[in-house]
Amino acid sequence: MSRLNIAVIGAGYWGKKVIAQILDIARTGDAINLYSVADSSPTALEQCRKEFGPLNYRLDYRELLSDPKVSAVHLCSPNQTHFGIASEFLRQGKHVLVEKPLAMKSKEAYELVRLAREHGSVLCTGHAKLGPRRSPAKVEAIEQARDTKWHPSTPNTRADMTLASN
Repeated sequence: MSRLNIAVIGAGYWGKKVIAQILDIARTGDAINLYSVADSSPTALEQCRKEFGPLNYRLDYRELLSDPKVSAVHLCSPNQTHFGIASEFLRQGKHVLVEKPLAMKSKEAYELVRLAREHGSVLCTGHAKLGPRRSPAKVEAIEQARDTKWHPSTPNTRADMTLASN
């Protein structure tokens, strides 16, 4: 099974927690890899460089949109950017985990679910604090993203559950 290359978009307070967690999980032998970290702030990226060492840092997440090595993105950007960034990656067939809220408007959230189904991507919303490294939601999201048998007509339980709870 190939490694799932994950890019983190947003290297602020929450993004740094996610970066640390992905690096920790990757060290345990799971089939994931932190492929890149993107943030529009050179200061945020420099802080990450000091904290995490040399990684693939980028000032513009758009460079990752057509990168075939990127399997999935974890959005830790400001809330008002979630819909725009997530929709761009979904249109490229990338799997997307969005820190809550999924979008600022329910109409946008439903559009993201539609895009995920249309492009055969997994869409998931982070609902909980970082808690246990191997929470059932995280394990399910990784397994769905790696599952080549998943089909866009299959209900995307994480996205559907998120919308149902709003």
